[in-house]
Amino acid sequence: MLMTVPSKNGNILIREQSAIYISNIIEHKKVEGGPFVKWAGGKSKLVEIILNIVARHINLDEIEHYIEPFVGGGAMFFYLASRYQFKSYTIIDINLDLINAYRAIKENPILLVKEMDKIQNKYNDFSCFNDKEMFYYEIRDKYNNYANKENLFEFIDFNRAAQFIFLNKSGFNGLYRVNKSGDYNVPFGKKEKIKIYCILQ
Repeated sequence: MLMTVPSKNGNILIREQSAIYISNIIEHKKVEGGPFVKWAGGKSKLVEIILNIVARHINLDEIEHYIEPFVGGGAMFFYLASRYQFKSYTIIDINLDLINAYRAIKENPILLVKEMDKIQNKYNDFSCFNDKEMFYYEIRDKYNNYANKENLFEFIDFNRAAQFIFLNKSGFNGLYRVNKSGDYNVPFGKKEKIKIYCILQ
């Protein structure tokens, strides 16, 4: 069973049993940008095809409130939000770390860039792949050993958002995958250089 609970800061918590989805509302403006993470089921190449079908049944100009229940990488959200000025946008996903990253971008992109810059510079400064690989697994271990995940329901963790994006950009094939214990288990992607903070420019 789903229920929505408006909170004081404009967020909406949607509870289903023990799961909580956090969505952000952006008032009265277009949203510029595109997907900043690679995500399973991404629709970047299918957006226009999907919308051609949708447009036969729905007039997008008449929509006031846009709600994305499974935002993932956000291809559909970014495409629509950059072209239509809805009164509000609500994005929802079961993945707390994904929503934490969206919230970090929305609330303080400069701070997020600073956190990403630290990780990116350290990775790119290593001259051999063995050092890059060790650093990747060091960040992955920190990410998996995070003890405050419940806090992401209420607070934004900018360092964790930076780790999340780094792992997506430097892991094998840009996958997001976890094991049965919920640990991120994507292997090192062997990339010589990464540019993770340019996604926000």
